Amino acid sequence: VASAENPRELWFSKVIVSGEGPAFSRSLVLSLDDANDEITALAAMDDKVIIFTRDRVYYVSGDGPNDTGGGGSFLGPFRLPVDIGCADQRSVITYPEGVLYWDGTQIVRLTRGLGLEAFGDPVLDITDDAVGVVAKLDAFNSRAYFLVQRDSAAPRYIFAVLDYKFGQWVTHTQWGETDGGRSPVDVVSHHWHNGYHWLSTEGFDPVICRTREGPISGYDAGTWFV
Repeated sequence: VASAENPRELWFSKVIVSGEGPAFSRSLVLSLDDANDEITALAAMDDKVIIFTRDRVYYVSGDGPNDTGGGGSFLGPFRLPVDIGCADQRSVITYPEGVLYWDGTQIVRLTRGLGLEAFGDPVLDITDDAVGVVAKLDAFNSRAYFLVQRDSAAPRYIFAVLDYKFGQWVTHTQWGETDGGRSPVDVVSHHWHNGYHWLSTEGFDPVICRTREGPISGYDAGTWFV
């Protein structure tokens, strides 16, 4: 966890024991001594913990020490030679090809070989003026969903969806159905659980919605949520 008292410190727990809550110690701490800003997000990839600040990326690897701080240590934090950090902790997902996140302008991919590349060029027109991005992984359908919140552009909330099996991006505006018919809805949160998409909407009469028949194909064509 990133410390609230010192935003450049990372606290790691003692060894997790089944049935017990995580325990921490002041001696089990890592520090980003050369960071010029606070930790903004964390990710796990293979044997590494990825640590993001607003404009930097670090990683830590190894088995770490025992509960008393002895018997070993972590390797790192090591800084990657890039100036592309993470702007929103909610935008981070780990998927088979690495870690995807939003850097404040575009979707970036950190590969499993620790290379960084601009990956969201096809949807840059909706992510470069965003004020927040929330990501969810749909591993069942090999898709990564990015709910993009924009400050003033219409629609204010729009999905950028990566089908990573085929390497294709699409965007869609969410439609809902009521007694009055179909209309776009402002989606403020998105969750994938037990084979269904769940949404929470914004407005005068906010509702929680679920896919009608579980995972289905298509985006703007047809009504997904009731």
